[in-house]
Amino acid sequence: MERLKKVQAKLYQIMTTSTIKPEERDINITFEMLHSASAAQLAKILASEREVDVELAAITCALHDIGRILTGNNKDHALVGYEPAKKLLNEIEDFTIEEIEQIGLAIKRHSNKTEIGSGLEELVKDIDIMDCYLYGLVKDHPAHNRRLQIVKNELGIY
Repeated sequence: MERLKKVQAKLYQIMTTSTIKPEERDINITFEMLHSASAAQLAKILASEREVDVELAAITCALHDIGRILTGNNKDHALVGYEPAKKLLNEIEDFTIEEIEQIGLAIKRHSNKTEIGSGLEELVKDIDIMDCYLYGLVKDHPAHNRRLQIVKNELGIY
């Protein structure tokens, strides 16, 4: 999990040096920090249940909102995060081209909760919903509700 630590260190550096004013952000940077860290931890649990690479799942979940972290804007943040996530992973120099693309695509597609993608993509979508639920942030949407119930069942949370 050394690569996860490197990714989190770079991401926290980005968060703590951001020049975007709090009032200009759609989501508070403190929540971004918490959500990134807790999503990575939850990913480890669900990835082992689903037989998805645990380390890649944790890294992807840590980075999944990088587009919003960098811009302060929630709109299209998944699409916006694709290139910056790949750039960050390339800078670390511990990832293969295939891993970088796999992580990048999962980040790019994580906001589309109605489409089915790769195992990693599905895990990131589900962890995003589950983690927000644990923080008391529930989006009343059929696709979100279905995903949340599936994850809660998988993890034995009722």
